[in-house]
Amino acid sequence: MRRAAIILAAFTLSACSGESGPNAPAVPNAPTPHAPPAAPASGRTFLWGMVVDASGACIAGAKVLVIEGQRAGESLTQTTPCSVWDYGNGFYFDDLIPGIPMTLRVSAPGYADLERTVTPTLGTQTAFLFTPSRLPAQSGQISLGPPDGRGDVRFPRQAVGPVADGEACSARTT
Repeated sequence: MRRAAIILAAFTLSACSGESGPNAPAVPNAPTPHAPPAAPASGRTFLWGMVVDASGACIAGAKVLVIEGQRAGESLTQTTPCSVWDYGNGFYFDDLIPGIPMTLRVSAPGYADLERTVTPTLGTQTAFLFTPSRLPAQSGQISLGPPDGRGDVRFPRQAVGPVADGEACSARTT
């Protein structure tokens, strides 16, 4: 009797093991399992950068425009103060998909626009630095005089110096 119980237990365990054997029923036209598709890159990332002059100081009023790629059309004005020696400030795009390039255009008063394509990644991040070229001083003429145009006095711009928007400039002729 003991022997019969052992044989019955062994038979029951082998039938429940899920192994196929001569007694396992055949499954007609069973689909062949396929590997699952590759999962999309999980996680999001960010892009941090600064628009700086040749000394590494942030350029006040610099704007950053995404002209191509994810977040196209979005623009930011960098926050100051910032410098390449400090963490923080500059500009920051978050919630980005890693590996998808973005073309950025930076602009600032007195500097040439600069475009560069960057690709955000996962992992350790460093700031992207944009150093636009300083525009040369503009030459030209400034007209001063009555609104009717008679008696205008013309000076080369270099002789007068820079004049800020809204700042008054006057000259008198003798």
